[in-house]
Amino acid sequence: MTSLNNENEHYRKLIVSHYSNPISKGLLKTKDSLVFHHNRNACVDDFYIELTFDQDIVVNARFEGIGCAISTSSIDIFNALIISQKVNQIKVINNNYQAMLQAKSYQEKLLKDLVAFKNVLKQPNRIKCALIISEAITEIFLMKNKVKNNE
Repeated sequence: MTSLNNENEHYRKLIVSHYSNPISKGLLKTKDSLVFHHNRNACVDDFYIELTFDQDIVVNARFEGIGCAISTSSIDIFNALIISQKVNQIKVINNNYQAMLQAKSYQEKLLKDLVAFKNVLKQPNRIKCALIISEAITEIFLMKNKVKNNE
């Protein structure tokens, strides 16, 4: 039981750290960036998520906005994980993250620090907070495909 308590404490500290001192806060607004605005009418969460691409590789991931600890820290941790990753690999990470938040089978090793949010399932009203980044990533990839198809 002590090991589980230590793991939960570690995850709690990780979430608080990324909420208090996010490393990917601040938009770059470069010509190679795509930005998606995501907000929830039912709460304070209101974010701009920005991904910068070099072809099919995310070279930077940033955000700006306000939100609760779960939404802010999940964005920051997800952003850190996807830097230098190919779009297809990020889709696999995103699918596994969504599966984890839906209590489905997932590959924990792929998610690294994102597993800190596995306990969000105990608070169903917070699942949407943790999914903001996942939904934004999906929308940005759709935007990227539209831009690519119009070239």
